[in-house]
This record gives sequence, C-alpha cells and structure tokens, in this order.
Amino acid sequence: NIVLCVVLAHANALRDYLHNYRENQYDEEEKMEQYDEETKEQILEDPIESDAVRYIFDHIEEFVQFVMVIRFNSVELQPPAEDGTGPGTNFGHGLFEVACKMNHSCRPNCVWFTTPDGKCKEIRAISTIEEGEELTVDYVGNVLDATPQRREDLLNTKGFVCECDRCA
Repeated sequence: NIVLCVVLAHANALRDYLHNYRENQYDEEEKMEQYDEETKEQILEDPIESDAVRYIFDHIEEFVQFVMVIRFNSVELQPPAEDGTGPGTNFGHGLFEVACKMNHSCRPNCVWFTTPDGKCKEIRAISTIEEGEELTVDYVGNVLDATPQRREDLLNTKGFVCECDRCA
C-alpha cells in the first residue's frame, strides 16, 4: 500500500500540474486576440505550442504512465573509468528488456555494470544460483548501509519499501 500511494502521489501531482497548465493555455489563447499577427506568430513558434506538446496534453494518462516507467525502471549508464579509479563517463539512463525487469535484493546474487561504450548492462552472478532461483541485483549500490537507510534510498529513488529477505 505504501508503495502504491507514493507512485500514485507522484503520478497524480504530475497529471494535475499538466492539466492545470493546459487549462491556463486555453486562457492564453483568448488573450492572443489582442496581439498583431507578427506577435502571434512569434508566440505560436514557441516549442510549448508544438504538436508534440498538444499530443501529450491530449493523452495525459499515457504520458504519466510513461514518465513513471522511465522514473522507476530506468538504470544508470555509467561504466567505470578506463584506469579503474572510479566512475567513468555518464551516458545517462536507459531501459533494457532483461536488466530493467530484474528485482532488487539487499542480498543480491548478481551484479550489473555498464559496458565501456555505455550501450549495455551486463549481468554477472556473484554467488551460486540454484535452478529456478530468481536473479536479483542491488538497485542503489548501498548494501553495506543500515536497513533504514537502504529502505529510504529505495523509496526515494525507486518508489518502494524494500521487503527482501535481508530487510524483512
């Protein structure tokens, strides 16, 4: 229930903001009548008036769902530095068919890392995995932190309270 409420709160806040913005845009259209043609053209060339933005407003529920998928399921793409001294180039975030479907555990049996070119997530086992056992990774990289800190980090970054066997 806690997880669902947090996700819904984010989704509802975004939806409400965009709905209010859209309503304000209609008020602005009425104000447009007072401008000369050249000024109207400049205003209408604004990217916020583009067809893509209007499409988002017309399909707000799908847009909110899409944003939530990106927000909670994307993974960071930052390989280690070539010399091994720390993080390398940050390539942003990505969605991967297998890696992004893996569940979290604070006692994972796999690790994932970004390939040097930033295009893939590689997954490697770090313990013996029995046939039929779920493959898990640590989402936030803080398995040495205390349980309350790990749970707070996961709630803030992934939208859920960890209930793995180590935390429960």
